[in-house]
Amino acid sequence: MLFGLYQDADVVDILNAKDAEIVSLDSLKDQYGGTWALTNPGEYNSWFNDYQALKNRYLQAKNSGLGSDAKYKAIVASMSPVPNTQTPDSLIGLRSRMTAFVESQGQEPPPLTVPQPVATDYDLQTYKVADTAVKGVEAAGNVVANTGKGLIPWIAGGAAAILALLGIIAVKR
Repeated sequence: MLFGLYQDADVVDILNAKDAEIVSLDSLKDQYGGTWALTNPGEYNSWFNDYQALKNRYLQAKNSGLGSDAKYKAIVASMSPVPNTQTPDSLIGLRSRMTAFVESQGQEPPPLTVPQPVATDYDLQTYKVADTAVKGVEAAGNVVANTGKGLIPWIAGGAAAILALLGIIAVKR
Protein backbone atom coordinates (compact mmCIF):
# COMPACT_ATOMS: atom_id res chain seq x y z
CA MET A 1 0.00 0.00 0.00
CA LEU A 2 1.29 3.45 -0.88
CA PHE A 3 -0.47 6.70 0.01
CA GLY A 4 -3.49 4.66 1.14
CA LEU A 5 -3.82 2.93 -2.24
CA TYR A 6 -3.32 -0.75 -3.01
CA GLN A 7 -0.45 -1.52 -5.39
CA ASP A 8 0.25 -4.34 -7.88
CA ALA A 9 2.01 -6.39 -5.19
CA ASP A 10 -1.09 -6.16 -2.96
CA VAL A 11 -3.24 -7.44 -5.84
CA VAL A 12 -0.85 -10.36 -6.38
CA ASP A 13 -1.03 -11.20 -2.66
CA ILE A 14 -4.83 -11.22 -2.52
CA LEU A 15 -5.09 -13.19 -5.78
CA ASN A 16 -2.72 -15.83 -4.41
CA ALA A 17 -4.73 -16.08 -1.20
CA LYS A 18 -8.17 -16.22 -2.82
CA ASP A 19 -7.01 -18.62 -5.54
CA ALA A 20 -5.73 -20.96 -2.80
CA GLU A 21 -9.03 -20.74 -0.93
CA ILE A 22 -11.03 -21.48 -4.08
CA VAL A 23 -8.78 -24.41 -5.04
CA SER A 24 -9.26 -25.80 -1.54
CA LEU A 25 -13.04 -25.43 -1.78
CA ASP A 26 -13.03 -26.97 -5.27
CA SER A 27 -11.17 -29.95 -3.84
CA LEU A 28 -13.77 -30.39 -1.10
CA LYS A 29 -16.55 -30.04 -3.67
CA ASP A 30 -14.96 -32.69 -5.87
CA GLN A 31 -14.47 -35.01 -2.91
CA TYR A 32 -17.81 -34.57 -1.12
CA GLY A 33 -20.18 -32.86 -3.57
CA GLY A 34 -21.54 -36.09 -5.04
CA THR A 35 -22.38 -37.50 -1.62
CA TRP A 36 -23.94 -34.23 -0.54
CA ALA A 37 -26.03 -34.07 -3.73
CA LEU A 38 -27.35 -37.59 -3.05
CA THR A 39 -27.90 -36.99 0.66
CA ASN A 40 -29.58 -33.60 0.42
CA PRO A 41 -29.96 -32.41 -3.18
CA GLY A 42 -31.76 -29.16 -2.32
CA GLU A 43 -29.12 -28.04 0.14
CA TYR A 44 -26.27 -29.04 -2.17
CA ASN A 45 -27.83 -27.30 -5.19
CA SER A 46 -28.28 -24.14 -3.14
CA TRP A 47 -24.61 -24.32 -2.06
CA PHE A 48 -23.44 -25.10 -5.59
CA ASN A 49 -25.40 -22.19 -7.14
CA ASP A 50 -24.06 -19.79 -4.49
CA TYR A 51 -20.54 -21.10 -5.11
CA GLN A 52 -20.82 -20.63 -8.87
CA ALA A 53 -22.09 -17.08 -8.31
CA LEU A 54 -19.09 -16.35 -6.09
CA LYS A 55 -16.66 -17.79 -8.63
CA ASN A 56 -18.27 -15.69 -11.38
CA ARG A 57 -17.99 -12.52 -9.27
CA TYR A 58 -14.37 -13.36 -8.44
CA LEU A 59 -13.39 -14.08 -12.04
CA GLN A 60 -15.00 -10.85 -13.18
CA ALA A 61 -13.02 -8.88 -10.56
CA LYS A 62 -9.83 -10.86 -11.20
CA ASN A 63 -9.94 -10.30 -14.95
CA SER A 64 -11.09 -6.69 -14.80
CA GLY A 65 -8.94 -4.08 -16.44
CA LEU A 66 -9.09 -1.91 -13.35
CA GLY A 67 -6.09 -0.24 -11.76
CA SER A 68 -4.48 -1.89 -8.76
CA ASP A 69 -6.45 -0.12 -6.02
CA ALA A 70 -9.84 -0.57 -7.70
CA LYS A 71 -9.03 -4.17 -8.65
CA TYR A 72 -8.02 -5.05 -5.08
CA LYS A 73 -11.26 -3.57 -3.74
CA ALA A 74 -13.30 -5.38 -6.43
CA ILE A 75 -11.70 -8.70 -5.46
CA VAL A 76 -12.53 -8.12 -1.79
CA ALA A 77 -16.10 -7.14 -2.74
CA SER A 78 -16.49 -10.27 -4.87
CA MET A 79 -15.94 -12.47 -1.82
CA SER A 80 -19.18 -11.37 -0.17
CA PRO A 81 -22.29 -9.76 -1.67
CA VAL A 82 -22.74 -7.83 1.58
CA PRO A 83 -19.58 -5.85 2.43
CA ASN A 84 -17.76 -6.92 5.61
CA THR A 85 -20.41 -9.51 6.41
CA GLN A 86 -20.33 -13.29 6.45
CA THR A 87 -23.36 -14.46 4.51
CA PRO A 88 -24.21 -17.97 3.29
CA ASP A 89 -23.02 -17.00 -0.20
CA SER A 90 -19.77 -15.33 0.91
CA LEU A 91 -16.53 -17.28 0.60
CA ILE A 92 -16.43 -17.82 4.36
CA GLY A 93 -20.11 -18.81 4.42
CA LEU A 94 -19.63 -21.28 1.58
CA ARG A 95 -16.63 -22.86 3.29
CA SER A 96 -18.59 -23.07 6.54
CA ARG A 97 -21.48 -24.81 4.80
CA MET A 98 -19.15 -27.29 3.08
CA THR A 99 -17.25 -27.91 6.31
CA ALA A 100 -20.53 -28.57 8.16
CA PHE A 101 -21.48 -31.20 5.57
CA VAL A 102 -18.05 -32.85 5.67
CA GLU A 103 -18.17 -32.99 9.47
CA SER A 104 -21.73 -34.40 9.32
CA GLN A 105 -20.19 -37.32 7.41
CA GLY A 106 -17.81 -37.98 10.30
CA GLN A 107 -14.86 -36.53 8.40
CA GLU A 108 -12.47 -33.73 9.24
CA PRO A 109 -11.83 -31.30 6.36
CA PRO A 110 -8.17 -30.60 5.67
CA PRO A 111 -6.82 -27.36 7.11
CA LEU A 112 -6.87 -24.38 4.81
CA THR A 113 -3.40 -23.23 3.82
CA VAL A 114 -3.33 -19.71 2.43
CA PRO A 115 -0.18 -17.97 1.18
CA GLN A 116 0.86 -15.07 3.36
CA PRO A 117 1.24 -11.56 1.89
CA VAL A 118 4.69 -10.46 0.79
CA ALA A 119 3.91 -6.90 -0.34
CA THR A 120 5.36 -4.03 1.65
CA ASP A 121 3.10 -1.48 3.26
CA TYR A 122 5.08 1.61 2.28
CA ASP A 123 2.80 3.91 4.23
CA LEU A 124 3.51 1.99 7.44
CA GLN A 125 7.24 1.93 6.73
CA THR A 126 7.23 5.70 6.15
CA TYR A 127 5.41 6.32 9.42
CA LYS A 128 8.00 4.22 11.27
CA VAL A 129 10.92 6.09 9.70
CA ALA A 130 9.23 9.44 10.31
CA ASP A 131 8.72 8.54 13.97
CA THR A 132 12.38 7.62 14.30
CA ALA A 133 13.35 10.86 12.58
CA VAL A 134 11.19 12.96 14.88
CA LYS A 135 12.70 11.26 17.92
CA GLY A 136 16.18 11.95 16.53
CA VAL A 137 15.41 15.62 15.98
CA GLU A 138 13.88 15.85 19.46
CA ALA A 139 16.99 14.26 20.96
CA ALA A 140 19.20 16.69 19.07
CA GLY A 141 17.02 19.55 20.28
CA ASN A 142 17.45 18.35 23.86
CA VAL A 143 21.21 18.26 23.39
CA VAL A 144 21.15 21.83 22.09
CA ALA A 145 18.90 22.96 24.94
CA ASN A 146 20.99 21.22 27.60
CA THR A 147 24.37 22.18 26.19
CA GLY A 148 23.69 25.83 26.02
CA LYS A 149 25.30 27.99 23.39
CA GLY A 150 27.65 26.81 20.76
CA LEU A 151 27.76 25.79 17.13
CA ILE A 152 28.43 22.03 17.41
CA PRO A 153 25.03 21.06 18.93
CA TRP A 154 23.24 23.00 16.19
CA ILE A 155 25.27 21.22 13.51
CA ALA A 156 24.51 17.85 15.11
CA GLY A 157 20.78 18.67 15.25
CA GLY A 158 20.75 19.80 11.63
CA ALA A 159 22.63 16.67 10.52
CA ALA A 160 20.13 14.46 12.38
CA ALA A 161 17.22 16.23 10.68
CA ILE A 162 18.81 15.87 7.22
CA LEU A 163 19.53 12.17 7.78
CA ALA A 164 15.95 11.64 8.93
CA LEU A 165 14.56 13.29 5.80
CA LEU A 166 16.87 11.22 3.60
CA GLY A 167 15.59 8.10 5.37
CA ILE A 168 11.99 9.03 4.62
CA ILE A 169 12.83 9.69 0.97
CA ALA A 170 14.67 6.34 0.70
CA VAL A 171 11.67 4.44 2.10
CA LYS A 172 9.32 6.07 -0.42
CA ARG A 173 11.48 4.82 -3.29
